[in-house]
Amino acid sequence: MLAHSASPAPTRHEAIPRLGDTVPPASVRSAKLVQAALPASHWVGSPQQPAMLTVTYAKPRSAAPFFYKGTTSDRERAVNCLAAAAWYEAGNDPEGQRSVMQVVLNRVRHPTFPSSVCGVVFEGSERTTGCQFTFTCDGSMQRRFPSPRQWTLAQALAEKALTGSVDDTVGQATHYHADYVSPWWSGALQQVSQIGVHIFYRWPGGRGHLARNRNSGGEANEAELAQGRPRPETQGEAAALIPPQAAALDAAAVSPVIPVGVSQAHLIGLDPTSPSGPWAVTALTQCLKKPACMVMGYGQGSELSRNTNLIPAQMERPLFLFVRDRASGMEVILWDCDRTARPREDQCLPRDRKALDQLMRNR
Repeated sequence: MLAHSASPAPTRHEAIPRLGDTVPPASVRSAKLVQAALPASHWVGSPQQPAMLTVTYAKPRSAAPFFYKGTTSDRERAVNCLAAAAWYEAGNDPEGQRSVMQVVLNRVRHPTFPSSVCGVVFEGSERTTGCQFTFTCDGSMQRRFPSPRQWTLAQALAEKALTGSVDDTVGQATHYHADYVSPWWSGALQQVSQIGVHIFYRWPGGRGHLARNRNSGGEANEAELAQGRPRPETQGEAAALIPPQAAALDAAAVSPVIPVGVSQAHLIGLDPTSPSGPWAVTALTQCLKKPACMVMGYGQGSELSRNTNLIPAQMERPLFLFVRDRASGMEVILWDCDRTARPREDQCLPRDRKALDQLMRNR
């Protein structure tokens, strides 16, 4: 598939070829994780010697400096869009923020994506699935806000990015994902680099070419960004920031504390002493063709009972977790390796509770 690198770029994101009915691996490690969870009918090769994806590592080729074109008001909106993408995707990590910003600007220059900064960031945000950056359609902008200082720092980095500052670590990457998920598109792209937990990709060959002068200005209306502004001091101030379409949100929706409901996951009772591979098959069967689905496995009996009807943050570490979120391209299958043996460490749930909460959250 990668041999046809000289073919023209697809005109739509959907033109990236899907590699079968299962989620293609993002790396050899992810491939083995997914393959270990699938029934034998899905294996390539044999169960004893399955054929693994060979990852091609491309030396990052620096993107050309980006110099924003547009009116003063367009530039202000572009700064805010870029800062919002960086903060919601990378938190307060400057290195991660710069990487996210570089990907956004690379997309502005690629013919497959919109030619404005805000157009790239908010593409698909009107849908509950299909958004390019998950935070624009999963309610994050209604639930959490950067502090004034965090927002100012993100804006400063955005200003630099729009005035020629280049993040060489991700080169001309137009896609990325966390290393504990396996998006369907990753097998069709060329891996560029890994920064922290994020793996960056570009289209192979000529399909990854970035134009030098494609920025069109004409940024989105400021109202789309209202909830990405610094966290207000009072709920009254917060209400003033909410755009008209979100006016019906209650006070909890503008609280600094992320409000979540009872977990929407399917809970299943498991025997920790039984073979753990079939648990994944059970989860895949449970979710079938659902675009968004989560299955959590707990020990049969009291452990399962005490984790029922709780919000995700209150739930104990599960024995097993399956998450599918087509809006972000995530499909992940993980086990608690402290309680059940797995052949590889990358099949294990993250030990960090914050990372685990991100996986277990409602979508």
